[in-house]
Amino acid sequence: MLDPLVENKRKMLVLTIPWTAANEPHTIVYEVDVYRGSRKRITRSPSRMASFLTDHEGNVRVSASTDDYINPKIYIRPKSGGEWEELNLKDVSYSDVGLHAFDSTDESAYVTASVNGEAKGLYKLNLKTKQFDLIHKEKSVSPKQVWVDEVSKELFAVEHELGYPTYSFVGNNSKKSQQLKALLKVLEGQQVQLVSSTVNGDKSVIFASSDTNPGSYYLFDAKTNNLGFLFSSRSWIKPSQMAITKPINFTARDGLAIYGYLTIPNNAEEKNLPLVVMPHGGPHGPRDWWGYDSTAQLLASRGIAVLKVNFRGSGGFGRNFERAGHRKWGREIQYDIIDGVKYLILNGTVDKSNICIMGASFGGYSALQSAILEPDMFQCAIGVVGVYDLPLMFDEGDVSERDSGQRFLEVVLGEDEEELKRFSPSYNVEKLKAPVLIVHGGEDKRAPIEQAESLISALKKENHPYIYELLDDEGHGFYKEEHRTLYYKKVLAFLNDHLKL
Repeated sequence: MLDPLVENKRKMLVLTIPWTAANEPHTIVYEVDVYRGSRKRITRSPSRMASFLTDHEGNVRVSASTDDYINPKIYIRPKSGGEWEELNLKDVSYSDVGLHAFDSTDESAYVTASVNGEAKGLYKLNLKTKQFDLIHKEKSVSPKQVWVDEVSKELFAVEHELGYPTYSFVGNNSKKSQQLKALLKVLEGQQVQLVSSTVNGDKSVIFASSDTNPGSYYLFDAKTNNLGFLFSSRSWIKPSQMAITKPINFTARDGLAIYGYLTIPNNAEEKNLPLVVMPHGGPHGPRDWWGYDSTAQLLASRGIAVLKVNFRGSGGFGRNFERAGHRKWGREIQYDIIDGVKYLILNGTVDKSNICIMGASFGGYSALQSAILEPDMFQCAIGVVGVYDLPLMFDEGDVSERDSGQRFLEVVLGEDEEELKRFSPSYNVEKLKAPVLIVHGGEDKRAPIEQAESLISALKKENHPYIYELLDDEGHGFYKEEHRTLYYKKVLAFLNDHLKL
């Protein structure tokens, strides 16, 4: 749903991705009659897989897309409709464009963008003059969320998360700004989201969560100023029994500032703890956030600290930071993870002889590659739906099937096959000391089964100890209850065998 057209009780705007022979088609906006089920085409995107922005009257005015997941294109058109015109912002080097709302005049649009590769800021883009004015920007981190009133389409707050979540208010005098400020005071220590509101704004559904609380829903009555509890998303979880997660930061060996999170077992002294390092997937685009994490809580309940590192290449810190990880998958990205471990060792937080590493997707690659680069640091490594053979990425998997995916791989990995092999766990098993647990889905399209088979073949040749668990009918992640239970039991048993708990 692109726009509910709140003032029109019969119609709404819907964005569609057609099923065509092209795997990245042009998107289409339809006006849908919700009573008759009929639709009328409003516009077709001027470029592939575009997003759109409507003004206060529901006119589709702005479109944004990218051909390679990196460089954006912005198109505009008049209120009356007509042809799309590509917007030339002259000498401004911008990327990661997000469309959010029009201002009250309907002449300017609020967009988030990374200018000259820095962390994204919130900008006002005048569609007539092409003027690009900064509204708010944090030095090191891009916005996590831009809050827009779903009824009035008024932009009122920007949420950031360098460490803990913080909020900046664009419209200080707006009702929504005042409500959010009040709710943050009442729900202190929680991350607050305005989920939904009535058309007149009198009542809103609120979601509050934290590192120890997976989330609770409330009903806020603006007339009575009353906040009433509705229900918990996972009522069986007791926040008082959960482990806290705190932000950390350190300097990598080449001087780059790196941020991350450390989960500390409940009632444990922050000294000589066993540690599991959990690199995130991606690596480009995703990042780790402060908040409730089931896997981290599971490990912490066994007395294990958990480290997450937003290594170079991660999303959310600007295009320069993300590009710093391009073609650095096998070395500098892993050094950031390793340097995070060394930081905790130096502080005495963790026991240097009691550390394992585990991750999924790119995190699975990191688990193996970090253990190859620093073979004496990790007592075990766990790869889950991982990629282990970088040359294979160009031939197998859903990324390689797309033209833009091939361009993406060429940019972030390069085409030097010798270097790709040099940074592939499958080609470097002889440097590995840690025993390995591999878990993979038989129907994985993102990291196909050939990736696991490549690693297993190499482990067999070197007679290296490993355990392999294949879940035949799972994909890039495990969703069946019995499979998730089996997976976690395997992980806990493996960690119990190799860590001193």
